Amino acid sequence: MKQRIKYALNGLFLTQKLSGVQRYAVEIVRELDKMCSGIVVVIPMNAKIETQISLNRISIIRYGKHQGRKWENIDFFHFLNFNNAIGINLCNTAPLLNPGIVVIHDVGYKKRKEIRELGGNRAKLVFRHIQNKVYCRFAKKVITVSQFSKDEIKKFYYVGNGDISVVRSAWQHYKRIDETEFKVKDTRIVKGNYYFALANLSDHKNFQWILQEALINPDDIFVIAGGTNPRYFNFSIDFDLIANVIYVGRISDQEAKAYMKNCKAFIFPSLYEGFGLPPLEALSVGANIIISDIPAHREVFENSATYINPRQYSYKLSELNYPNNQDKNRVLEKYSWKESARLLNDLLK
Repeated sequence: MKQRIKYALNGLFLTQKLSGVQRYAVEIVRELDKMCSGIVVVIPMNAKIETQISLNRISIIRYGKHQGRKWENIDFFHFLNFNNAIGINLCNTAPLLNPGIVVIHDVGYKKRKEIRELGGNRAKLVFRHIQNKVYCRFAKKVITVSQFSKDEIKKFYYVGNGDISVVRSAWQHYKRIDETEFKVKDTRIVKGNYYFALANLSDHKNFQWILQEALINPDDIFVIAGGTNPRYFNFSIDFDLIANVIYVGRISDQEAKAYMKNCKAFIFPSLYEGFGLPPLEALSVGANIIISDIPAHREVFENSATYINPRQYSYKLSELNYPNNQDKNRVLEKYSWKESARLLNDLLK
């Protein structure tokens, strides 16, 4: 007898480049696969899978002829209705007419003036506001990644179906990454002599802070990694204008881990975050982290980080003090993909 599909995961994240929200979805699904059945992952029929994942209990189903958001709102919507299944959407978006369970990672677009003023992308940001209004009002359950993000969502939206649940990110995926084969090609990058930054190249990630600090600290090397998404963010900084800044572009997990393990410190001066996954990854490999003093970071990292004012450009980085390993380990013990998946599984029950 064919098993009924109770829950269907919106699998678009498997067809997208791996970033923070996609990483969250991949690791949650990987752990869910160990503890429950009656769940499938649904992806577009002809979509290319960007992130390979091995699953045992959860099967991957190809369905529908469209791609992207059109697939989500037509084909995935039809799949849910046809199978009388509840959708699980882990990456900010869901079918508007049947949102099911939705994870909203943050509502930074409501707070960041610099994003709201990006003229070419204003329509997309307005649509994002409308969709989140619909999700919060009609979803069976809204989930987010931190208490800060939960408070922010409730500040801007009416949540119609109970309280928002918090299911956090974690770092254990870094244990599976083997960075030993990666060799740095740029002779200026030597173990222990550089600061490292990794994020999507959007304005709110505040790479301007790193460039200003590079000018103030000319004897230090700054390595910056990350790609950009012109559909949502403008980014116009020319990294080549500063001699001690090295931009390495979008890099693999192996490269990122290697850069993190061997840097003086990992820098993350973001102006707004719902959680802040890259600093947690850096912390997990023993790196010191220099991060912006914002509410989400204070909640997640407590005393394990060195905090800076992301709008102040006057730090002598060699004079900063870093927390001890006991504080770092205490924070790492708080976060687990297994525990996060268990919390989600309990919600499904």
